[in-house]
Amino acid sequence: MKVTCEFCREQLKFRKFRFKDGYACKKCYAILTNQFKTTIRNRSKTELYSIYASNKNQSYDPFKEFNVTKKIGNYILIDEDKQRFCVPNNINVVKSSEKPELYDINHCHSFSIETKPKSNLFELEKQMKEKSSKIINEIAVIFEFENQLRKIIILNNSVRISSFAFKKTFDFAKKIKKELDDLKNLTCK
Repeated sequence: MKVTCEFCREQLKFRKFRFKDGYACKKCYAILTNQFKTTIRNRSKTELYSIYASNKNQSYDPFKEFNVTKKIGNYILIDEDKQRFCVPNNINVVKSSEKPELYDINHCHSFSIETKPKSNLFELEKQMKEKSSKIINEIAVIFEFENQLRKIIILNNSVRISSFAFKKTFDFAKKIKKELDDLKNLTCK
């Protein structure tokens, strides 16, 4: 017996969501449950049809048209075709549950790397080569917009400049800055 979704009539295989009178596919289940915030198990078909009709065209989702062409770790997703980038706010990175942020590269004025305590980047490179014992507490990539700054913290622990952890994290921050600068320069041409 082939089972189909009651709402979009798509044939269902292994992944199906049951309600009182039938089944729904994952896409329709997301619509019916307000993006997986409620359940439908004890609801009837007529009740769910009214919910489906009201939620189906509720709002525009800008992430629907976002096509990832490059990914920089868990920190940045890039759509080169539309000149946009996304800060996914991964729970492992920001340590809290936040919505992803989508930015148009044209709205960003500049990108920079900041350390705590503040240091000149060329000075840091020099100290890395000299195997300095200076301690850095934070490395962050800063996005500058017209009237605000957005900071992504890459390193939030105290490390010596001479350490492998600092070198890898500093290289990673430079990679993020370079990729975003390249995307910005691509749009200027």
